[in-house]
Amino acid sequence: MTINDAITMLDNLKPNHYTDTNKIKWLQDLDHKLYLDVICAHFLRPGESFEEPNYPGAQTPKTCTLLVQDPYAADLYYHWLASKVDENNMEIGQYNQSIALYNQDYDIWSGAWHRSHRPKGNNTRVRCW
Repeated sequence: MTINDAITMLDNLKPNHYTDTNKIKWLQDLDHKLYLDVICAHFLRPGESFEEPNYPGAQTPKTCTLLVQDPYAADLYYHWLASKVDENNMEIGQYNQSIALYNQDYDIWSGAWHRSHRPKGNNTRVRCW
């Protein structure tokens, strides 16, 4: 899924007045968080590679591919963007629903990632005397 795909989906399903620059920043923040919190905590499978998302700020091309891919991307990115719109509109009831759906999508994606990648751990030993 590209940045443009996520923004287009949001604008079609939840019309809003926020600029693409705002939405790109929200997507960048999410991808950076997902990379640090989930991907960096696991070993990659052979042949798999990920680099830390390094978008060039507001000038990020909308053709950039986002970190999470199908079948998890559409729901995860849509609910994240919808929650940011609701949060900034101060629509607390809508925000609570959107962020709950995002959290559910995050749990599904991160669970799938955890099941398919071995955790790095901290290489410490615990001694029981």
